[in-house]
This record gives sequence, C-alpha cells and structure tokens, in this order.
Amino acid sequence: MAPLLTPRSADRRDRKRSVSTLHDGRVPNRYDEQSLKGSDERLRAVFEEQRRSRRDAGVLTIVHAARRSGASITWLGRSDAWAVLPDRTIPIGSHFGSESNVGAIIATDKDLTRQLLLAAGVPTPQGKVVASCEEALDFQAGLGSPVVVKPVKGAMGRGVTVNICDPDEIRTAYSLAREYGPAVLVEQYVAGDEYRLHATPSECVGAFKRLLPSVIGDGTANLRQLAEKKNELRKLNPTTRFKLIPIDRVAEDFLRRSGKDWNYVPGRGERVILRDVNGLTSGGDSEACFDQLDEAVKHAAVQAAAAVPGMHWTGVDLLVDSRTGDPYVIEVNTNAAIDGASFPVYGKPMDLGAQLWKALEAHSRPDAESEPGTLLPELGNHRPVVEGLRVLEGKRVSLGLLLRHQLRREGQQVNKLTLRIWTSQADDEPKHWFVSDSTVCDPVVANRVLHRRGLLLRALTLKKLPRPEGKLVRSVDELRQFMREADASVTLLPGARHGSTGYRLTLRAPSEATASLFDGGKTWYAQQRPDGERFRVIASPQRALVAISADASSSPDAEAMELVSRTAVLAVRAAPQRRWAAVDLVVCRASSSSEDERVVYVEEVSCHPTFAAEDRVVGGSMSDVYDLVLRCSADSEREEGGLV
Repeated sequence: MAPLLTPRSADRRDRKRSVSTLHDGRVPNRYDEQSLKGSDERLRAVFEEQRRSRRDAGVLTIVHAARRSGASITWLGRSDAWAVLPDRTIPIGSHFGSESNVGAIIATDKDLTRQLLLAAGVPTPQGKVVASCEEALDFQAGLGSPVVVKPVKGAMGRGVTVNICDPDEIRTAYSLAREYGPAVLVEQYVAGDEYRLHATPSECVGAFKRLLPSVIGDGTANLRQLAEKKNELRKLNPTTRFKLIPIDRVAEDFLRRSGKDWNYVPGRGERVILRDVNGLTSGGDSEACFDQLDEAVKHAAVQAAAAVPGMHWTGVDLLVDSRTGDPYVIEVNTNAAIDGASFPVYGKPMDLGAQLWKALEAHSRPDAESEPGTLLPELGNHRPVVEGLRVLEGKRVSLGLLLRHQLRREGQQVNKLTLRIWTSQADDEPKHWFVSDSTVCDPVVANRVLHRRGLLLRALTLKKLPRPEGKLVRSVDELRQFMREADASVTLLPGARHGSTGYRLTLRAPSEATASLFDGGKTWYAQQRPDGERFRVIASPQRALVAISADASSSPDAEAMELVSRTAVLAVRAAPQRRWAAVDLVVCRASSSSEDERVVYVEEVSCHPTFAAEDRVVGGSMSDVYDLVLRCSADSEREEGGLV
C-alpha cells in the first residue's frame, strides 16, 4: 500500500540507512551508582532521589525540570505532585503532558484515531474494526498480506498479535483481542523498525527505537533460562525494572511459528527474538536515536499529534518500512512514558522531562488572584435543572447531555460518535470536540485529583477544607464497624479509583450494609453523613455559578449561599488547572455554644456531575455553567458582573 504521505524517492535509500541503528554487541547502559559517577549531573540527581524515594524515575525528571524553573514541589502521591510557581500551580501526574481530556480519550479509541489520521493525510496502515472472526478473515484475505490483530481499546501491547495470515492464527488472535474488549481492529502488517516519538502539533522533541524482546545464546542455557536471566538484568534499569519479558502464550505462539519452544538452546552469540509484539511493556529494549532519525519520520509524528483534537502532547508509535523507509503511524498515545528516551537501554539519555515540563507550563493558566465572590440566590428562579428534557422517573442525566441539549437549542448540529465522545458544529464554523462535559481546553492531568480518592483527600487537606470523617472500606465487616463507631448515617462514595460522577449511596444503619456491595472486589469510601442542608454547587476557581438542591422546599438564606459559594470555589482550587467542578456540600450547625454558627463540609468534588428530575436551582443559573464549559478561551472566564 502506498503511504498517504510520500517522501521524495531520491531520499529513500539514505533514510532507510539512517533509521537502521545497529545494537548487536553493544553493552546496555547501567544506571547504578558507580556507572553514574561520570554522567550528567541532572541524571545523577534524578537517580539519587529515585533511590531515596522509590518514585518513578521518569516522573522525577519532570519534577527536577520544574524545580530548575523555580517551582517548589508538593507531593500528593507516588506519581502525583503540584509544581508551585509564584503565579500558578501546575499538576504533574505520571507521564501525562499537556494533552486535553478530549485528546486523551480519543487516543484510547484506536479506530477513531485511525480515522482522524487518515482524514489528515497521515500515513497509516490499512485497517478495519471487525465484529466477528469471519470479518477478520475476510479483511486479511482481501488485503492479501499479513495483518496485526488488536483490541480497539487496548493498551501497553495487551491482546496484540502481529504478522499473521494463517486462518487458525487469526482465529486465535481474534479470541485473544476479545479478552480486552468487544471491538477488535485488524490492520495491515508493515515489516520494519518501530519507534516511539514524543511530539506536539508543532515539533518532535524526543524519540527512541523499540527493539523486540530477545536473548543471546551462550551455547548451554535454553530460552526460558536466558529470558529469566535477562529479566534479572532488566530489574537494574529504571526503564525496564517493572517491564520484564513475559513468558506467556503470545511468546509461545511466536516461538512455535519460528519452529522453536522454551527448551530450545541457541548457540553462543545467537540472537533469538522471543515475541514480535514490540514495546518496553512487552519486554523489549529501547535505543536512543533522535539525532539519527530522518526529518520525514519526525514530521509524521508531528502530523499525528496535530490530527487528534486537543492532543497538545503525545507519544506516537511509528513504523518505518524496511523496504522503502516510509513512515507509518500505528498509534497515538496519552500518558506516553518518557523513560525509553530518558533512560534508554542503549544510547545517550535525553532530558525529555524538561520538554514535557515545558509543555505543561506553556498550557497552564495563572491561579485565581482574587477571593471568591458571593453567590446571590435568585429566589424567583426556582426551575428544574432538567427543564425541557424528558427524564424518566429515577433516571439521572449527565451534564454532557444537558450541554448537547443546549447546543441543539442554539441551532448547532450535534453528533455523538461514541458513548463519551461527541462533536458540535454551527454553520460555516469549525467543529468542536467534547468528551462527556470536557473540551479541548481541559487538561487531562487536572482531572487526576478528581479521579483518585486518595489524591482528592490529600488536596482538600492541603487547602484546609473541612470534610466529614471517612475511611476506605474493603469488606462489609469494615463498613459495619465504621458505621457503629460513627453512630450516624453514612455515605458510600466510590473508593480508590472512581469516575468522579458524584455517585453515592446512603446507609442509615449497619444492618443496611450487605456483602453484595463489595462484589468483584469493589472498595468504598465510607463517610459520615452529618445532618444539614445539602447543595451541589458548580463553580470555577473564580466564582460560583449555580447552586442546586434536591429539596423542593429548600429556600436557603443569603448567609448559607455565601458560605457554600465560597467553600465551593476553594474546593475547585484544590484541583489546580481545572476550569470548573461540581462540589457537594452540607451546611451544618456548629457544635459550639453559639446556635447561630454554621460550618460547611465538602462531601465530594466531581468533574462529571449528574442530575435528577427533582433537582432545583436555588441560586445562580445553569446558563452560566453552559457558558463557561462551552467556552474555551481562558481569558474570557473572568467575566464582569454575574454572580461575582
């Protein structure tokens, strides 16, 4: 298949030679104390801290770059920190960069990403999403060449089988891919070297070559023994220490096709490939190659980043055809690990953490400068939040659904592409992309604190926001014990990892706690439920936008509205770089001598709120929420008037 981007034929021979970096016979890099003595001071500093803290070395390279720019660091978890500058706080989370939530979610859908790449003219293999094994067989037969079979929503090489054309092998590969999701993608196999390139829509900033998992024979040990020995060496490298060569079914099938098994004894110096699924997580090695890569290859990565809406930073997986030297983009990745270039197994390390920090800082916004204002209740504006929508009894609706309804009322064309991804477009205007209620201006790294219970609790504590007593419970016995000690009603919130939808259960007595709540190993965060007036306030870091109550008789006074609006704004600030959030609060009478004193507790902070038919606006306006969420200009958020 001819690529959609055709490099000049006169350059093909040179380009093919430039990307075929040799690694046979090289001694792998060592990252122990002795080997680092003569290395770059920045690299040594990272590993000194890594040995002390046991934190991820790649994340530490980003943190060290932030420190060099003058930021102070506050750690929230092993892979999460705040970089605090004089005018802003920037969250650092795992290997996420400046990609938006929209770009990040699109990247997890391989078929939608492939369609966007094709539409933008990015060279990519032919492919098709199939609903049955027969469709997979028909696609390969029509193609007439080997294929790759993988799950549409897969990650880290799981469920991937490459370079197959035998019908039985395709059936086995299809079943394997189905273990990781119902949708399966079949693609043309391109023989060649594979690379991970880090890019923005304007430049390529890093790269490493992926070397297939392999061992070198010594004339006496079999393949299983050699793989186990190499895995011991991999534990010494921060890039590979937790990414050992899998001794699994994928490797066994590949060896069988090669006429070998784990008992095969290779001769001295004989290199044996153990699996044809590439990547560090599949047991492969990395080789620094950025300076040797042809500019056309780097340009393909930049094109791929630009093709995905909101993908301001990405890791592009790319193949270079061994016959022609032409590049083919096979995947665009979010949370793309930088370790392969920062600490390659072969070659000179790159300071890719500095590049990622540069992207994070460039896409950040200054923190709110003024104190939050007072949300004044519009007492004559008691209308249902879901006004104009047909809501089934007991059915909750998402903010994303309300946004789509609002845009249709404005005359825009709304197109829902997947369960979460949708677009809107007015006549003769650019298309706008959304994931649920997020836009391309909402950085995915800002969501992490709202998707991990431990991070949220730590953030609220750092901001000194009062919250009810709570505990993570993993069994019905732990839950009942907590309820007996609390001697009060308890709210159950999703546990360690959650979708941040504001979903909860209320239990009034220990007898209501049942073992079925923990089916499938589910965990909950059990939180005391104090008596008081409850509100959901949607706010930005500058102001409260709307207050909602499920109590039809609720008529809060100005003092209550001021308390909840102020607390909600402060709670949103506990998620730096979030444009808005929904904050659940309860206003209680303080247990003090003054009966008039009130205290506000933060019960939950969510980024994908849902609403019920009985919910009522008791202050502010949902129109202000629509305006803020749908508006991507950060400068326009500081709007005059309104509720500020």
